[in-house]
Amino acid sequence: MKVCHINLAKTFRGGERQTLILMNELAKQGVDQCLVVRRDGGAWADSGAFSQHEIRKTPGNLWPKLKIFEDIDLIHAHDAKALRLAFAAHKRFAIPYVVTRRIVQKPSGNTLNKRSYAAAAAVVAVSSVIQPVIQPMARVAVQRIPDAYANLSVDPERARAIRSRYPGKFIIGHVGALENVDKGQLHLLNIAEALNELAPDVQLLFLGAGSDSQWFAALSEQLSNVEFLGFQRDVGDFIAAFDLFVFPSLREGLGSTLLDVMQANVPIIASEVGGIVDIIQHEHNGLLFAKGDEQKLLQLILQLYHSPDLRTQLALKAAAGLEQFSPHQIAQQYSVLYRKVLHNQSASSLSE
Repeated sequence: MKVCHINLAKTFRGGERQTLILMNELAKQGVDQCLVVRRDGGAWADSGAFSQHEIRKTPGNLWPKLKIFEDIDLIHAHDAKALRLAFAAHKRFAIPYVVTRRIVQKPSGNTLNKRSYAAAAAVVAVSSVIQPVIQPMARVAVQRIPDAYANLSVDPERARAIRSRYPGKFIIGHVGALENVDKGQLHLLNIAEALNELAPDVQLLFLGAGSDSQWFAALSEQLSNVEFLGFQRDVGDFIAAFDLFVFPSLREGLGSTLLDVMQANVPIIASEVGGIVDIIQHEHNGLLFAKGDEQKLLQLILQLYHSPDLRTQLALKAAAGLEQFSPHQIAQQYSVLYRKVLHNQSASSLSE
């Protein structure tokens, strides 16, 4: 079985990280794989993280693009553009393909999209909220396979060094692209001044970069308890240094960053949107608030700030439920799915 993953994203974000996690785990199981990336935007695939995997870059026009799939048994498309390329390869070589949908927005209903989803041998949604959105476009039942936690490396010395930068502070962290339309960081910034008055030892740390970086920097210029640290490679060390993680997203397909936070035993407050509800159950393994409700967010932060026992209780319950999101578990589910697809393809060929 030769599986070809396609990810045509220009930058390395959540979907690309999940592609890497899956490929690494499947490699441990002996699955022969390659990764197709765009020739002009696949720098993230050249970074070294994918060094153990075969990388193929798409040529400039359609026919050479399809030629790179001649030796492939099954294709796994990880984004919208990848899906269309998988469909073209399927039409040319009759290669079955699997598509994973990670965003909750309804796909465009154009003819090519409809045909691409309809021809997929298997369609996967990473959360329960995505399943009904994508089902009308698929001819097969949409399956749910969530994303996995990343097993981020943590250097305890490094985590202690990060904490030492903020002596006596209660550190509230956020990790994510600085793009308010999705991640909603503005709502956390809007309550920073109130937090400074009610809990002056609170320090807000934002990790990540994005299109709203300069805007957020300008908004927080006069906020002494806010710091933007940009993109950090050792994100696991920072998460381990947090006392609380706040995730005020306005839309999330799943919110896999939360899984990494849960693995680090850090309590979570998150907005009740998208696939986050597949991960966080209110007052069981975290706290949820309605998106954009800044007063409720402030109330929940102060509740956990004053309740170390509750913070510990939520974090322990969160960590205890992580097995279903382990890279091994997720790779096993995809491996079974791949083999089922190929078995059905073989059976169909024999019957013709």
